[in-house]
Amino acid sequence: MWLAAGTQLILALERWRESHEKDLEDWLDAWAEFDALNALGGYSWEHADHEFPELVEGGGRFEADDLGHPLLPRGRCVGNAVALNDAPAFYAISNSNMSGKGTFLRAMELSAIPSMAGAPIRARGARWSVFQVCASIATKDSLQEGKSKFMAKVPRLRESISVAEKGRPVLFLIDEVLSGTNSRERKIAAEALIGALVAEGAVSALSTHDLALTKIVDESSLRGVNVHMESETPDQPLVFDYCVKPGIASQTNALAIVRMMGIVV
Repeated sequence: MWLAAGTQLILALERWRESHEKDLEDWLDAWAEFDALNALGGYSWEHADHEFPELVEGGGRFEADDLGHPLLPRGRCVGNAVALNDAPAFYAISNSNMSGKGTFLRAMELSAIPSMAGAPIRARGARWSVFQVCASIATKDSLQEGKSKFMAKVPRLRESISVAEKGRPVLFLIDEVLSGTNSRERKIAAEALIGALVAEGAVSALSTHDLALTKIVDESSLRGVNVHMESETPDQPLVFDYCVKPGIASQTNALAIVRMMGIVV
């Protein structure tokens, strides 16, 4: 009998598992929910200066004052106001290199998603819809899959349009919209993409170094505005305040970065 103790134990465990299989699923679900709520509560207690956004019904709306990236230290975080609703329905963000547009897009993404789980956000007041967040921020090409960077973005863009067509509010964020193709076709495709999203009530923010794309806001039916991020000092193109400003970027800093490489321009 003692020689079969291991076998008997395994059989007993199997009988217990069979009897309590459904209960175990419920226990794990309850523990996972407790763990998630504990994490949210801990984050809220550790960040007493964060606020809970007001979640609203209806069409797409994303509005916040002094919205900042939740992972940046307090002393380095720069907040920005955001107001996306029926008009404007999207931001076209033109920018210099390293001016902060990627961080700005991620601040929107990392605020919207946790807030819908019950987390506070780094802002001085916010109100937005219960979104399906669709983002194309860190898309990469793939040698294994035979996809260029341009083609790698396409499935995400198609999925975003499909989600918007289902009638749920969509927050669409894209860094370097449709990069990897020529400026003319890029503008045409970006205009068609934004038009499809706006028609379904989505609100969006897209960034670009290609100033030709800022012309898409001239199409009044798209209800977009140009904003930009750049240095305030022309002779110091790599010094930034990380603030979102109205209008189109008037400065570039690619040549300044080339000079940092030791190349005489």
